[in-house]
Amino acid sequence: MSFKINGRDVNGYKESYLTDQYQEGRTWDHELRYIINKVISPNDVILECDAHVGSHTFQFSSKSKKVYALEAYNETYNFLFNNVSCLDNVVPINTAL
Repeated sequence: MSFKINGRDVNGYKESYLTDQYQEGRTWDHELRYIINKVISPNDVILECDAHVGSHTFQFSSKSKKVYALEAYNETYNFLFNNVSCLDNVVPINTAL
């Protein structure tokens, strides 16, 4: 199954809370989304530290070439991994800086 985030195809859809929210058009942090749309360009590579469960990762992914999403806490990383596994331009990493 696949769907779109900001007009970008997401292949290999894996059901998760975040993918369901995006598929239904629900987003949060509208101010941050506005900034992301203005600042990030399609060729950018993002290093997201403390990615938590990936809510901002989806937004970064929809606008950039690649996202490296770092999350140190093992249990939270598992949620992050599940939530972003459908995004082929995101690399979740279980580490801290």
